[in-house]
Amino acid sequence: MIATATKVLQAIVWASSFKLGRYGEVGLKAALLGKETLGPGRPLGAGLLNCPQLGALRYLRGAERRLDAAVDRLIGQSLVRRETVERDGLTTYSTLIATEAGHRVLGSPCA
Repeated sequence: MIATATKVLQAIVWASSFKLGRYGEVGLKAALLGKETLGPGRPLGAGLLNCPQLGALRYLRGAERRLDAAVDRLIGQSLVRRETVERDGLTTYSTLIATEAGHRVLGSPCA
């Protein structure tokens, strides 16, 4: 049995470890769900294809619903926070960042 919230937190901690740039929430969720694209003609980026939790939720029944519920639960527990990032001063996107408490839960050093 997969502990959905744990897999989601692991992926968010992995994505939070990068100093330059951030992965968007949509892309990270697509990676967890094992999707190869973000829509027509928009393949998942090479960085997200390296996510250790790539496809971890692919075969779960109601995977998208369970993923969204896990993210909401992690935010409610203050293990993750959602931020809006501005790109090139023109567009914005949502990203998920592991908090210090989120890192501690997994025993990983805080980035």
